[in-house]
Amino acid sequence: MIVNMLYNEKGLLINHAVKGEIILVDNKVDLKELSLVNKTIDKKLNDSLKNQEVLRLKINIDVKAKLNEPLEVIISDSNRTLTEKYAIVEKALKSPITKENIIMQFSKLGNTIYDANISVFIDNNVFISLKYLNDVRRDIIAKFEALKLKKKEILINNKQIEFKNYHTNKKTINVLVRTEEQLKACLKYDVNIYVTDYLLYKKYKKDNVYLRLERVITNYPDYSNENLLITESGSIKYAKNNNVISDYYLNVVNDYSINLLHESGIKKVTLSVEMTEDKIKALSLNKFNLELIVYGKAELMIMKYCPLNKFINNGNKPCNICKKNYYLKDKDKMYPIITSNCLTHILHYKNIDLIDDIYKYKDIDNFRIELFDENEHEIDKLINRIKAQQ
Repeated sequence: MIVNMLYNEKGLLINHAVKGEIILVDNKVDLKELSLVNKTIDKKLNDSLKNQEVLRLKINIDVKAKLNEPLEVIISDSNRTLTEKYAIVEKALKSPITKENIIMQFSKLGNTIYDANISVFIDNNVFISLKYLNDVRRDIIAKFEALKLKKKEILINNKQIEFKNYHTNKKTINVLVRTEEQLKACLKYDVNIYVTDYLLYKKYKKDNVYLRLERVITNYPDYSNENLLITESGSIKYAKNNNVISDYYLNVVNDYSINLLHESGIKKVTLSVEMTEDKIKALSLNKFNLELIVYGKAELMIMKYCPLNKFINNGNKPCNICKKNYYLKDKDKMYPIITSNCLTHILHYKNIDLIDDIYKYKDIDNFRIELFDENEHEIDKLINRIKAQQ
């Protein structure tokens, strides 16, 4: 909002306020009493910035205008030098060019980042048009800019790493469930089950049931001899005392990241959902124990904020709105909202579905289904589709 009228605590009209001062404003956005207000535009600050001296880079320009020789211009700073030669300098028929004329033309650097120290070496009675000098100035400044921006290619490491073999050749189907009903539907199959609820994990805990940890953790609990699916780098430490799989949120896209996670004790590495088929096939697939998500809604965003509590429950806590399904609607697209521990997860409106393409990834042994609201019948169809491809 724009504040047009500003009052102090006594109701008197004022033209400015300082940090920490209580003010009264024309309330257009339902501000609450004693709300904190952040100012995003400050006229005094903007005015002061307009008067700031523009910092420019110091350069040297040497101009050599010798009769019957090419016009030579040398431009340099502390790191590089550029020399360019132009048209032959001719004898003046009427009005010879002066040293001052050349300095004036090469000083016209107002739209550039440079401040030039100009030196001119000129023969008597020579002619160069002012228009041509302007063209020369623009040309050499542009070439100097390009020279400065050109990056020197540096070979950082040409040593080929020989990766240890972590490949297991054990085919698995893995299913992330969000409800007890979904979990029960998976128990009749030989699959690994990832759960997002700790109590559900404890109730059904066995070798093939894993707890998926949160993406935002402020206090790390002590886990020992647990099956964990980790979603952020701080949880890698759990690999020392637990059976740990890394999730796609770690955004793994290359051999070096996969190898580092395996060396850190991660048993299985889930690839980023942003990987294309070509990029996946470029990996050392026969060296690593990898998991690929072949069905489900990818998570687009996580927020340490709950819009449901704000707009549906008026900010009151505790609230019990997490158990319902909510969506963000964009025209005909519905983006599911999942809330957990006051964190908000926004999922994609569309499912990934690579199940019919599993044959393309023969060297990947682990394929995952991420469930949202699928029922038992739909779960059966998904698992059997994968079984038919393996």
